[in-house]
Amino acid sequence: MCVILVKEVGYDLPNENNLLACWNKNPHGAGFMFNDNGKVIIKKGYMNFNDFYNELISIDKKINLKNRGLVIHFRIATSGLVDKGNCHPYPLSDSINDLRNTYIETNLGVAHNGVITFYNRKDDTLNDTQLFVKNDLFELYSLDKKFYLNPIFQSMIERLINGSRFVFLNGQGQIFKIGKWYRKDNYYFSNLNHEKNEIEIDHLHLRKSKLFDNEMKYFIKENEEKCNEFIINDEVVEEEFYQAFVDSLIKLEPGESVYSDDFFEEYNGLNGEFYLDKNEKVLYEMIGSNEIMFINNYRTKNESYGVL
Repeated sequence: MCVILVKEVGYDLPNENNLLACWNKNPHGAGFMFNDNGKVIIKKGYMNFNDFYNELISIDKKINLKNRGLVIHFRIATSGLVDKGNCHPYPLSDSINDLRNTYIETNLGVAHNGVITFYNRKDDTLNDTQLFVKNDLFELYSLDKKFYLNPIFQSMIERLINGSRFVFLNGQGQIFKIGKWYRKDNYYFSNLNHEKNEIEIDHLHLRKSKLFDNEMKYFIKENEEKCNEFIINDEVVEEEFYQAFVDSLIKLEPGESVYSDDFFEEYNGLNGEFYLDKNEKVLYEMIGSNEIMFINNYRTKNESYGVL
């Protein structure tokens, strides 16, 4: 579900390997924004890594990005078109053309990691973030050009995005983050799903955990010690690892269904909080607020057996 890398003023660019790791886990297009002469410059729509990286290095040689605030976004598409125009970042605007322009100068830019459920797949062209910027953030921006500094507005946005991460960059190079972020070396990341292949390997490993006690989990109340633990398939893990693991999955939205591998069981987003590992065709269910459990291998209704 995307990853954002934030570099504050005074730090060098991240190395190529770090950027490539982000791209490899989030390959649906990239973009970045930086401040220059009191404006935010947004350049996006890079659909292969070399184009993205060469442009970033070219700009660095011209203006020295060490002295600029920089936000880089690598996209995994969850709604809207998978094309250059729907890559992040975005200006604070209600204009569809502005939101889809691959180059624009603006006063305030924004990037997002996560899914805004009430806008997800509500438009054939725009993604959920673009709709949120167009319909909600732009209203706040119209009321107050510095709304992103207001703790009340920050709290309101955080509630609306329900665990997502937003980052704003202004023309002075100041960066403002909403949601939970991870500090790694000199940079901030919206999640750590790009870190080596640890999460990918663990998807395969964790499927082998005990399954015979799955059903009991729905009848046993979590004890007080468990409330502060983060658990994947009965295994207690660090909070950072748990969050990165969940971020690497795709949530099954209300009204969407998948089926067990033998098609005897249907799972719908209305009846539980389910997450998909689409690469391995594995289904997980969120239990409470900090535990996730392997449920089954799954298929969509169009796979193998045609439309049911």
